[in-house]
Amino acid sequence: MKPILARQRLPAMILVVGLSLAGGCADDDGPTDPGPDLPADLVGRIEALFPEGATRDMAFDRVEAILEQASEDLLIEFVVFGSTELEAGRLLDPVGNDPPTSEAALADLFEAVADEAGLVPPPVSEAALAEGAVAFVDEDGMTVVTRSGFGGVDFPAGALPGRTLVVLERLPEEGAPGDGPLPTDLDQYPIFYLVTTFPEVGELSVEAVAGLCVVDPPDPFAPAPEVAARLRLAHPDPDDPDEIEFLPLMDAPFVDCTGASTEGLGLASPGRLGGAIAAFSPIAAVDPLSGGPEPLVVTLDIPATVLNTPGSSITGTVEFADPEGDIVLYVVEALSGPLNGFEFNPDVSGQTTGTFEFTIACPEGGDPCATGEVQATITLQDAMQNLSEPFPFTYTAVTP
Repeated sequence: MKPILARQRLPAMILVVGLSLAGGCADDDGPTDPGPDLPADLVGRIEALFPEGATRDMAFDRVEAILEQASEDLLIEFVVFGSTELEAGRLLDPVGNDPPTSEAALADLFEAVADEAGLVPPPVSEAALAEGAVAFVDEDGMTVVTRSGFGGVDFPAGALPGRTLVVLERLPEEGAPGDGPLPTDLDQYPIFYLVTTFPEVGELSVEAVAGLCVVDPPDPFAPAPEVAARLRLAHPDPDDPDEIEFLPLMDAPFVDCTGASTEGLGLASPGRLGGAIAAFSPIAAVDPLSGGPEPLVVTLDIPATVLNTPGSSITGTVEFADPEGDIVLYVVEALSGPLNGFEFNPDVSGQTTGTFEFTIACPEGGDPCATGEVQATITLQDAMQNLSEPFPFTYTAVTP
């Protein structure tokens, strides 16, 4: 027998995100000996940033070890060491009030050391050092928050495979209001962040929570109050970088939006916004209702497995957006695996945003249903027969 779908109602879901910073310090005493094997260019760069004494000695020692061993781990440790000294205010300004800034000189130093050692440079920019975050996270996890407190990521234990550099960089607001860094025609609202890892981690083993602040009026890039209430975090889809993926709503209490704009951020504005994230890239707050008249599947949540025994079932949740508020049908179709297509009325008439439930079940009173992985899509249709883009999902029917 085949699994069947039945419709139920489900409450809305919410997502959030967040970040924090780590590092160390050093005392400043005694003369410095750069050692005979350190290139003169690196000696000059280090002396321009690190004050004479123990701090400079530590910088020289760390760079010499990186060059001797061509070690990526040691390079990461040096990046965290330098970033921590910068944040603590213990680095020198290379040329006073003129460029380059300490942040720019330190980012250039990291790149120069990596190049000299024959290593890939870490993705640490002047912007990341100035108002972002640079942190060393291992398999135990931690929360990384920007220096401003306006963005961050909370990594649970087991999310990362091991010693990883996590970098958060604030991206500029460019173009007209509604423009942003994501590949979409939907409206985007700052603050925007780029999250990267080094070495690059393709997908987290356990989802993290990302969070950021959204600016308030009178900021020219701020959303109207009615728009702010429906914003969702999104990023480029890891499986299709030319499209975006909305993140399931999560709470991000580690983000502090006090002072993020002239008027500050209140919860109704929406202030902080978070979401569950498994891969990193630019993240932004997006208005899911700013497209055309077509409905949109924002997120879909479904358990990984369903039993094939008669009477067993699992329930999935669809979060949707529809400018006209007239969704009349959802259609589930299998791309592969033991599932037929089904059509149901989701009973969300008049709602422009919200959620509904659908159930995948093995009927009672018969033989066990088929087993195996099911790859399927769900498509929404409104009263004018406008269709959403098919939204893919996967689950596996198993024998108990």
